[in-house]
Amino acid sequence: MIALLILTCLAYATYDVSTVGWKDNGLPLFNSKDWPNCIGFAVYSFEGIGVIIPIQDITADKDQYYTVVVLTCMLITAVYLFFAEYCLFAWYGDFTPEQPLITEYLPNNWYTILVKFLFAIQLVISYTLVIYPANMIVEGYAFKGWPKSRKRQMCKNFSRGIIVALTIIAALCIYNKLESFLSITGSLTCTPIAFTLPAWFHYKICAKTTMQKAIDLTVLIFSLVLLVYCTFFAIINW
Repeated sequence: MIALLILTCLAYATYDVSTVGWKDNGLPLFNSKDWPNCIGFAVYSFEGIGVIIPIQDITADKDQYYTVVVLTCMLITAVYLFFAEYCLFAWYGDFTPEQPLITEYLPNNWYTILVKFLFAIQLVISYTLVIYPANMIVEGYAFKGWPKSRKRQMCKNFSRGIIVALTIIAALCIYNKLESFLSITGSLTCTPIAFTLPAWFHYKICAKTTMQKAIDLTVLIFSLVLLVYCTFFAIINW
């Protein structure tokens, strides 16, 4: 479903370029006004990194898991860079802040409506995977020590229902400020997961040489600076 949307956007972008040319007039080489938001976006784009360990726990072939993760991250990074740059140069002239989603730049016909619908279904399906760590953490605290029973099962279902309801409410509140919300989310919550905590854990457990400790501390300090500065910038520009 994701691949279908990517190919559809690339096809329509290519068609627009072939008919009216590139729409990159006025595109700055560097966005000096909102560049800190890019850091939050970039970190958030890999928010699924938090499910690597839970998925590893249920993986049959754990010996090949590291290779699969590395190749997957490399492929995703390449797709992100190419797709974003290509569509940016193709549709920059049509961009408006009121339409931050790239699907808004597709023409309305039965095919694009179907593609958008399938992409929405994909988000619903992937939501269950992304929300898994949050459910495990909440249930680990809320129902710690509870024996397996009908009561425990119903309470777990109730807590998961509350989490879904809260995410729906949040989506309704911030859908028109999606770019700012993602920037804050990436800077405030994803930066510690992607940079701060791994560097700290490696420093405390694995680092043996002075070089290793220096690298860990550099990453740790740099991530904290990004967390504070980018989060504050995104909130100010909300």
